[in-house]
Amino acid sequence: MPSVMRMPVAPILERHGIAFTTKNGKDGIWYQLKECPVCNKGGYQCAVAESINSDGKLVHSMKCWHTSAKYEDFLRALNIDPTAMIAELPRLKLVPPQPLRTQKDPGGPGLMNEEANAVLRKRLRENEEAMRWLMGRGLTQETANRFKLGLSKPYTNKKGLVIDLALAYPLFYKNGQPVKRYGYYNIPELTQNPIDDNGWMAGEVATYYSDSQVGKTAIFVCEGVKDLWRLWQEVHQEPWARHILFVSSTHGKGIPVEWKDPEFWATWDKVYFGQDNDTTGMVLAALLMECVGRDAFRVKVPTHIGKDWTDFFKAGGTADEFKSFLEHSPLAAHTINDKPEDNHLPGLYEYAPIDINGSFHKGHLYYTVTALTKEFIQVKADDGTDKEVMAESQKSMVVRSDGRLLSAYMSPAVKGTQLQDRVWRLEDGTLIDKMPQPSKYSSWSWPSVRRFCDTWASGKTINTRPVAAMIWEIEGYLRSRVWLPEQDQYMLLALAAVVSYIQPVFDALPLFLVNGPKASGKTELGRAMCDVCANAPHPIGQGSAATIARLIDQTRGFVVLDDLEAIGNKDAMFSELIQGLKLSYKKDSAFKIWTDVKTMQVQKLNFYGIKMINNTLGVDSILGSRMFFIQTRKMTPKEIQVWHSTRGPVKERPRWIRDELHVWAFQNVKKVDALYRDKYPQGLERGEEIAAPLRVIADLSGDPSIKGRLEAALARQSVTPVEVDDPQEILEEALINLIAEGYREITVEHISLEMRRLVPDNYGKERTNDIPELFQTKKITRWLNSNGWIERDRQIRAKILGKSLRAYVITKDFIDEVMLRLEQAGRIAAEPSRSKESFCMGCDGCPYRNAGCDLMALRQADEKRSIGKLRQVK
Repeated sequence: MPSVMRMPVAPILERHGIAFTTKNGKDGIWYQLKECPVCNKGGYQCAVAESINSDGKLVHSMKCWHTSAKYEDFLRALNIDPTAMIAELPRLKLVPPQPLRTQKDPGGPGLMNEEANAVLRKRLRENEEAMRWLMGRGLTQETANRFKLGLSKPYTNKKGLVIDLALAYPLFYKNGQPVKRYGYYNIPELTQNPIDDNGWMAGEVATYYSDSQVGKTAIFVCEGVKDLWRLWQEVHQEPWARHILFVSSTHGKGIPVEWKDPEFWATWDKVYFGQDNDTTGMVLAALLMECVGRDAFRVKVPTHIGKDWTDFFKAGGTADEFKSFLEHSPLAAHTINDKPEDNHLPGLYEYAPIDINGSFHKGHLYYTVTALTKEFIQVKADDGTDKEVMAESQKSMVVRSDGRLLSAYMSPAVKGTQLQDRVWRLEDGTLIDKMPQPSKYSSWSWPSVRRFCDTWASGKTINTRPVAAMIWEIEGYLRSRVWLPEQDQYMLLALAAVVSYIQPVFDALPLFLVNGPKASGKTELGRAMCDVCANAPHPIGQGSAATIARLIDQTRGFVVLDDLEAIGNKDAMFSELIQGLKLSYKKDSAFKIWTDVKTMQVQKLNFYGIKMINNTLGVDSILGSRMFFIQTRKMTPKEIQVWHSTRGPVKERPRWIRDELHVWAFQNVKKVDALYRDKYPQGLERGEEIAAPLRVIADLSGDPSIKGRLEAALARQSVTPVEVDDPQEILEEALINLIAEGYREITVEHISLEMRRLVPDNYGKERTNDIPELFQTKKITRWLNSNGWIERDRQIRAKILGKSLRAYVITKDFIDEVMLRLEQAGRIAAEPSRSKESFCMGCDGCPYRNAGCDLMALRQADEKRSIGKLRQVK
């Protein structure tokens, strides 16, 4: 804390209400005091000198005409102990002394006219009804005289109303003197045409002081001037109260400008907030806590007595009880209002803005678009005349899912509020963290937005195709663009594309890893997905990690990261990007604080959204646990021939489907949200959590085939290698997987292949050409029978590629047990629609292609014969 001995004297004089004039001396400035706090003599006789020493520090001296006081005595007279404050100010630059501001009269508007006030006071004394009301509030004639209370004379306001017989009181300034500015109170049933039911005063909010600041060490804030009068009346003669200065705002709930400056409160040893014991008083005390910058004490009237200090003393309260309240008052606290921030009461609230760009808030989706605005403005022509021209500008507008088109505005703020502290809101009152910024890759066209808003405004809806039809169209488009070994994965991706249009509704989303060798179709798949997903830029394969992070934040839709290894090899911030991706699958953890190492700017980026990551090496286990795997590989010549013959012509990019899906999402958001909250509560296992959005869309489609294909694809995702020594446990796990995929009848060859997928290639082998006991058909059949997993008397046959295979019916008891296990584990089984032969539909894309399938040779021989026959025909 700076030493008062080294502090300029002018601020000290102003804080203590001491009027002064200035005069340049030989080496500095003389401050002539209107009233000297040392000798209590007036007339600008005594003075304080201020100069700058050669060491750059302030030097003060005192000239009191009636004592031999020094400057230290002057400070002590103001209750300032100079010996307790010994810290030095920094060295000042030595400059010639300059005249300081002259303050002849700190009263501002000038002293009150005593003669005019005497007339008002006489009117009050002679009006019995007014005096009866005044005395009814417990005020004495002595108090009325002390504060110059009177009864106003009639005057006509601008509206032509005559206002008369209001209680009039002059403002008391900080030097304890009344000035020529009046406030008024309504006297019920007497005052004519009161401006307010309670009180009023023209001009800006000001501070009303009970006394001069000089000699006071504590300040007590009252909620109104009437309470101040009653408090002063009851305690001013008490010795312990003579150091207390009572103050009040002249405008009730208004806060004077000087109260918002912590320097105003810094002078006092103690600060008390004595506002009423009600909601308004609590709010006012909380607002002042934002201003004082120090500890303050909250003094309240007991609730059972009343709310204000007039109630307290009217109920028999005493000065000693008031003193006890002061001594035992708690510290005032920053009270956060427990009501929602959008109510209209003043106070302190939680600041919880939302990022409105592509968000879901209070049951509504929001989407930011850019509009072109045109308006006529007046400009000066070359000849000096005014002319009207068309002005154009871009404007960010926010579409709400009920059809409202909203703009953003900066909420009104107190004068002097810094720009970074201003608050943004939408026209519907939504608190937002910044000006809405449309995505640079916005996929919803302006004509479609306008049609949607116009249609909803008329109370209608837009007829879109059923979502199932759009899912099948996307699935067909992906099939025409890229080949995938596992056919069910097309449906997995098609549903993800639909989810991208409504992803803010969900708490978690899937990420996709497309893994395969070079030239296996990874990039082409990414491009195809960008064609049908929301706000999707082209696949990102170039640029630094910082650039990619900002792009993800700006997109708010579907993002494809192509060739992730190449980014990692050239960018030191790659690991930070990967960390952001690991958390981006979940809405409440997707925000990333990112420091741009080039500019050192700290940014808060939103990574939330569905993403597809293409690479050849895979990802770490943590990131992989948030992902669904899409496997790609190079096609054999036969597979190329079959694909070209079955996929048909390459379909054009379905540009229209984006607008249609945006409209569908906005019109069905409540259905999506209700189904999601009902069927998929929080606390799901991670795999089920990221699959839930896909299942919601599949359920809403109402198409069993879509649901079946999705569940088959998800069942494949959940298959992981097992590490057990007991072959029968491997057999059981394989059988559970097939039941989950929808099989109820199985061949021994099928379950053998499934078991081989679950174990390492060399499992049970001593030599590379060994056939382990685990995969021998006789052993498998014996174990199936001994465990009661198949019906003993229901041996059936399956014919595949001309070969007759043994098949068995899985027992109902084991199926029921498996379904219960799957439910407890959070896994959803596919519909029981798979035939015993359906596992062998061709080697193209077969999951058992590398599992040593004995049927592969038969399949290839059959295909070779078919090709030979075609050539003979040609």
